[in-house]
Amino acid sequence: MDSEILLTVVVPAYNVEKYLKKCIYSMLHFEYPESKRLEILIINDGSKDNTAAVANEIAADYSSVHVVNKENGGHGSTINMGINMARGKYLRIIDGDDWVDSQNFLSFLRKLDDVDCDLILTDAEYEYLDKKELSPYVSYELKPESIYDLKDVLTNDRYFKSFGPILASTTYKVDCLRSANFKITEHSAYVDMELNAYCLECAHTLVYWPISIYRYLIGRSGQTVSPDVWKKKYKEHQNIIFNLIGYVTNKHLEGYKRAYIINKLIASMVDSQIFIYDQICKWDELKSFLKTLSDFTDIYPVAISYVYQKHGDSYLILKNFEKKITDKSQTSIIITQNSLNNKSAGVALKYHGKPLLKKIIKCMLPYGLVRLYQKSKGR
Repeated sequence: MDSEILLTVVVPAYNVEKYLKKCIYSMLHFEYPESKRLEILIINDGSKDNTAAVANEIAADYSSVHVVNKENGGHGSTINMGINMARGKYLRIIDGDDWVDSQNFLSFLRKLDDVDCDLILTDAEYEYLDKKELSPYVSYELKPESIYDLKDVLTNDRYFKSFGPILASTTYKVDCLRSANFKITEHSAYVDMELNAYCLECAHTLVYWPISIYRYLIGRSGQTVSPDVWKKKYKEHQNIIFNLIGYVTNKHLEGYKRAYIINKLIASMVDSQIFIYDQICKWDELKSFLKTLSDFTDIYPVAISYVYQKHGDSYLILKNFEKKITDKSQTSIIITQNSLNNKSAGVALKYHGKPLLKKIIKCMLPYGLVRLYQKSKGR
């Protein structure tokens, strides 16, 4: 670690030629007297477009920017490499298709000198590709500037109602990350959830600054939050769930950290997995997933309780999963209690033997009205 460098920003970059300049320049276009104390690592993850050329162009003009070109290994591989290469006291991850609020980032940098904490939390906002407006992504019910014991925060629900430390909001002390000696899964999506868990292992202190820094772009094709990606990567999402279960099962974690990972991270991912399976009509696989999950007797009840208490889409899916309203030509229709629509059900039944039309109907109907699934194998 270079004692002169205060912050290392790791920028995972894969096919982001259209966005990379905005990302990097948002961290550089200001007067920062201690500019030598900032390093930016652009890790080009085997991009197939002109990301490498754009990165090299930027690095040629700024001594604080360094480019690493590597074979494609997925988001996790760039995080692993960034942690290994970081020379700063702290590390922050800004994805190459996202950016920061420049003035707020400058304020953040100037505050870093005055703090010594394992985790530093800041706010983040969504920025939509087709809109000019911002919307809140994450903020915290914590007293600004106060240094908290991590145990006090993780064991009190009033502090982390929705999000705890996540990639878009967290700056990590590099020594803590390295002491945890973890490796993020490579060649997989949704690995930020692993980082959200692993970063806690050797952390003991936390501070919150109500500064909105991260701008999370929504609307770019290929993002893991899009339905098109769910269809391709739903098994990767499931694998990360079981990776986290393996982590809390085999690691000798402090009890409160283990409980937080189960209650907040694993449970929320189970909720999402149920929703994803339903959206892509993989009900047999959902059944298998729930059966495997039930083998973990200390985790399954917590996860299912989370789904029911949230009372959202996944709750409705679970509640009606085995409830067959009607059965015709090996096709069952499940209709949620609060949105029964006989006309819609009739339309779905009419076209039950025509798979393409059935899929179109499912896509057009409001979510929760009708669930169609095939009982026959391979249909």
